[in-house]
This record gives sequence, C-alpha cells and structure tokens, in this order.
Amino acid sequence: MKNIELVLVDDHHLFREGLANILNLEEEIEIIGEAYDGKSLIELLETIQPDIVLMDIDMPDMSGIEATRLVKEKFDGVKVLIFSGYGSSKNIFEAIKAGASGFILKNAIKEDLIYAIKVLDSGNTYYSKGVSDKLSQHLSEMNPKKLSEEVSLSNREMDILRLIADGLTNHQIADKLFISTHTVVTHRRNLLQKINAKNTAELIKFASIKGYLE
Repeated sequence: MKNIELVLVDDHHLFREGLANILNLEEEIEIIGEAYDGKSLIELLETIQPDIVLMDIDMPDMSGIEATRLVKEKFDGVKVLIFSGYGSSKNIFEAIKAGASGFILKNAIKEDLIYAIKVLDSGNTYYSKGVSDKLSQHLSEMNPKKLSEEVSLSNREMDILRLIADGLTNHQIADKLFISTHTVVTHRRNLLQKINAKNTAELIKFASIKGYLE
C-alpha cells in the first residue's frame, strides 16, 4: 500500500524535527520534504508533489493562508491541512476560503493528528473539535432568510449543513436527526449540487465567501 507523503511547513526547525520524528513512526506516513515558510514551500512543490502539506499559519514573509491559496492555484491535487496554534474564527474562515481541506490545533494529541492526515488522504475534510465548534456556531447564527434567497436551502438542508460543519459523519447526522443515512446522503448530494461544489471543503468555503459564516 502506498504511503501518505507529507511535506511539513513551519518556521521553527526544532518543531518540524520533532513532528517529523513522531510522524515517521507511522508506517503509512512518509515525510518527503520540509519548508520554513510559504515561499520555500512553493519552490519545493516545483520539484516534489506530496499528498498533503501540513501547514502552519504564522510564518515570516508569507503566511500559511496565503501559501495555501498559492498551493491550490498551482498544485490543486495537493491537499492542505492547517496545523496551527491560533484557532481564531478569522484564521479558520480564511484558511477555508484559501482552499484548506482541514484545520487542526497544535494542542491536539498525536492520534488526532494522524487521524486527520488519514481522513484528508481518503478525500474527506477534517476540522478538530474546537474548530468545528466555531464553524457550527457561526452557521447557526447566519441569517436563514439571506441564505435561502442565495441558494434556496430547505430547513432540513440547513440542519444538515450545520452538522456537516460540526464534523459529523452521515451516520451520526442520521442518528441526530432521526432520519435514514440514505436521506442524509441525498441531502448532502443536493447541497453540493446547488452550490456546484466538489466536496465538503468547497461547500464550507462557498458559505464563507458568501458571508454566511461571518
């Protein structure tokens, strides 16, 4: 089975070294490169194409958010997992707008980080608990009338959208709303079609760009 190839991006050398030592213990994960800021990352990606970039936000010269934007513009097949100590609403929403597929805080335990990497590799999105709470809170506070005028979402679709942002699986959403998993899958598919999105990350990104998460 092919390893998940990662590039680590953080301006602190000792942090990158420690993180690489931890992740290299996982048989399914391989660190194939490191960068100390956004500019050096873009230069590195001209020569290697990892599956996932594990990206800090607060870096000199070019922030992780701007670097994420450039990665998605130039190397769309590369997924970005933000790994930051700053989980402010602004950082979260800006990262999603830029195209990040996940956001996990640096106070996470090793198992959560490894799980997030595997989730992204499988084609899904991942937001750690503190991050998904903020997404869910802002979705619940947005104006339903404004949203329905923009994309014509039903009340049920709104409920499912909030739970998706909260990081729940289809099965968990079905249990919470007392509906079948098949119904959740259908609503999720309809949501993606209505906003012409390819995945959950684009769904949340669209809502953020339109101001629904402000």
